[in-house]
Amino acid sequence: MWIRPIVRHEAPDQHLLFFPWAGAGIEGVFHWKPLVPGRAAFSGVQLPGRGSRFKDKPVTSLRELIDAVVAEFKTLERPPTVLHGHSLGALLAYEVYQRLRRDSIARVERLVVSGMSAPHLLRHEDRIAHLPDEAFFARIKALDGIPQAVLARPQLVQLFLPILRADFTLFESYEFDPTHPPLDCQLIVCGGHEDATTSERGLAAWRELAGGSFEMRLFDGGHFFIEANASRVLDLALA
Repeated sequence: MWIRPIVRHEAPDQHLLFFPWAGAGIEGVFHWKPLVPGRAAFSGVQLPGRGSRFKDKPVTSLRELIDAVVAEFKTLERPPTVLHGHSLGALLAYEVYQRLRRDSIARVERLVVSGMSAPHLLRHEDRIAHLPDEAFFARIKALDGIPQAVLARPQLVQLFLPILRADFTLFESYEFDPTHPPLDCQLIVCGGHEDATTSERGLAAWRELAGGSFEMRLFDGGHFFIEANASRVLDLALA
């Protein structure tokens, strides 16, 4: 099961599907439950190798991942109307949106992306997935790519390294498809003023992919600015 409910409603006004950052499971946003506004439903994409799917082998193929999430999307009685992804999750949310639209599977009203440069710029990102563990960890730490709660527990770092490496392998193999049509939903882009991994220019470049409404918001904080600003981001996503 790839799509897991976090906050349920029998007849939700809106349904938000969250795509976590590299190395994370949806357990990382369980504490957002009381912040979800109104009668909104809140679900998350649980990738293999983490959380409740810890024993499953991590995926390094973007096509395989998109196929699996979209296939499960088709089975939902009340599919999500809003997609939100942070960091790697932003890329996944964007590609899932494009597949849902291409195959006329569901109507997504709003796409929220945070902590990630626009997909057509990602070919310029550094490649680090091939590095030995020590060098790989040092680069991720320097990029503010690991939450402080994980860094504070060295045993967790060792546990997460294989998952992080798989996620970075997936990310670094990404090739933007220039034939993707402009987005036909509202696009909201969020970033942190002090994010060392994502520039304001990289965030603003999402505008080039928008076919309609576009909004960009910057918040105080680094790459994980969404932790201190979760309520404000959720309010934007479920406005």
